[in-house]
Amino acid sequence: MEIKKEIVREISKFYGVSEDVAEKTVSQSKKGMGDYSSTIAFLLAKERGKNPNEIAKEFKTENGLFEKVEAVNGYINFYLSEKYYENVVKEKLRKRKKTGKKVMVEFPSVNPNKPWHVGHLRNALLGNSIANIYEYLGYNVERMDYIDDLGLQFAQSLYSYLEMNNKIEGKIDHWLGKEYVKIAKLMEENKEVEGKVRKVLAEMERGEIKEARWLAEECVKAQYETAFRFNIFHDALVFESEIMHGVFEKGMEMLKKSNALEYCREGENAGCYVFKSSDGEKVLIRSDGTATYTGKDVIFALWKFGKLSGIKFEKFIEQPNGKIAYKSSAKGKEMKFGHADVVINVIGIEQVFPQKVIKEILERFGIEGYYHLAYAHVRLEEERFSGRKGVWIGYTADELFEEGMKRVKEKTGDEKIAKEVVNSAIKFAFLRIHPTKEVVFDWERALNMEGDSGPYLLYSYVRARNILNKIEKMPKDDGYEYNEEEREIIKLLANFDGVVENAAKNTDPQIIAAYLLELSKLFHSFYAKYRVLQAERGKLKRILLVKKFAEILKSGLNLLGIETVERM
Repeated sequence: MEIKKEIVREISKFYGVSEDVAEKTVSQSKKGMGDYSSTIAFLLAKERGKNPNEIAKEFKTENGLFEKVEAVNGYINFYLSEKYYENVVKEKLRKRKKTGKKVMVEFPSVNPNKPWHVGHLRNALLGNSIANIYEYLGYNVERMDYIDDLGLQFAQSLYSYLEMNNKIEGKIDHWLGKEYVKIAKLMEENKEVEGKVRKVLAEMERGEIKEARWLAEECVKAQYETAFRFNIFHDALVFESEIMHGVFEKGMEMLKKSNALEYCREGENAGCYVFKSSDGEKVLIRSDGTATYTGKDVIFALWKFGKLSGIKFEKFIEQPNGKIAYKSSAKGKEMKFGHADVVINVIGIEQVFPQKVIKEILERFGIEGYYHLAYAHVRLEEERFSGRKGVWIGYTADELFEEGMKRVKEKTGDEKIAKEVVNSAIKFAFLRIHPTKEVVFDWERALNMEGDSGPYLLYSYVRARNILNKIEKMPKDDGYEYNEEEREIIKLLANFDGVVENAAKNTDPQIIAAYLLELSKLFHSFYAKYRVLQAERGKLKRILLVKKFAEILKSGLNLLGIETVERM
């Protein structure tokens, strides 16, 4: 029960203003001024020709959730009743009604010629969390992955496999990544090698190399082994080759005929179709008739919103969560993928301008609901990552996970618990930072049990469950009323749904991470100061508080992709 919404409804009804107007006037009060306050009287004073205090004193409510309501110097101060606090801890989280709308989240879209490094992992964790958040809010969510199997990077790895070394050793994504680094270096030193790689790229685009698709898919399967370690799953994968052979021509015609693009007859872009905005000019279709990366992305976006059809799908892989991930395939059939109402692309912050161009072009087509979740780099110690130079070697998502398991397993002795503790440490460390800020990952901080970490939050949950597991029989209500510290926890618990909505609105899981941290710190303070099962008075109410805390903490952690454990 989010009390702010209840107050907004009361003010809206009494003063005859919209809930949007009322909502802007309500906030939590300063100490000694009630629990919540509204400034609606100041907003209405000029319009109604009255003193704000006079307007504030007019307010009346019979809502039993308020112990009292006072008008003080134009402010309306709301004091919450014991009934309100009792209702919050007794009320279970309700499953949201289905909105009837589909949200597609595209992530992490890693090229099929290397393993995930920690930057790719940040992309995947953000995408997975945003997908979880929208599912919680009642949306039909589609987790989509885009695989560029026609790009130069994949051509370099494919050339190495075909001409230099086809003896795959170890996990194929790691092996391909190392081969790619070698060929990238050779191309810089040897023009003949560069020419051969370009020839392979042209043959790939014409569909003349039968090994190409097999190699790309084997790499993606290996990348998904990494994803599964982090409990990350997908609904569908779209390969670039199916975009080119399935919807590309129709998309090109749609772009040429639209008023979104302008055909240049002179200048450096003569013969090109460009998009002009206040931020600059972007070529989408070159003078030779081929599309740029941004042009292809616009065509793919049109398919996502159901404006283009022609991509077929078939089964790709069965995932550990029991669900099948489908892949685009010329041999498949059209399925219910795409036709989204909202599309969220998780792509690096360096792509802000191209993503803005795509959004503006779609708006010219009358399509709203395209969002770019931009994220910054990740650092371990002093290193940044370049796939081409290979400095990701030693900093892959696999190695990060394995290092965590080595550190944690020796302490827990339980592989399953260790896996969840490691996941909590990595995920919280990545998601607690605003997406556009750089993440500097540090194991000491990530595993710190004293606070500001995933394991700290897991331990908070374990503490709560330990209390609840010891209950033999629920005690009777002895008339105890919650004290001020307990009320602060309950008020925060009541805000959970509003926090989730805010995280969705801002496409920012960090909002949930910060909330859970604040909530757990309050709970630890309560745990250290007050007895629950041995309390002389208030045993029932404290049990209900602990139960509600465990429920909210578990739900919030799940939204971040973190599974809870019963012991540590």
